[in-house]
Amino acid sequence: MGRWAQRKRSGGSKTSAAAQVPLQLVSAVYQGGTVVRVCYNAPVDMGIFTPADFLSENSGNVGASIESSGGPNCFAVVFTGTSGEIGADNAVEYSGNAPGIKTPDNIAR
Repeated sequence: MGRWAQRKRSGGSKTSAAAQVPLQLVSAVYQGGTVVRVCYNAPVDMGIFTPADFLSENSGNVGASIESSGGPNCFAVVFTGTSGEIGADNAVEYSGNAPGIKTPDNIAR
């Protein structure tokens, strides 16, 4: 037998194709006031987001701050504007450039 039969094959990536799919919004729930809780389809670090990259559609208000909201997949976005405006809006859009996050992304609420 030749030496080639004993060689090990190497190369390739250990990262699965599923791990390369960007995270995306799965829910946006109005919490009262100017707060909307957003959740992603996997754990996400809220520190990678810029608040102003979140838009409360219809009123056009943008995120002013991001706060912890329990659970590794979710956080709260506090929007500019009034509770009446945010409460009446029907969608949240993310348009930032955080790594590994789908953009633009829109979720009805």
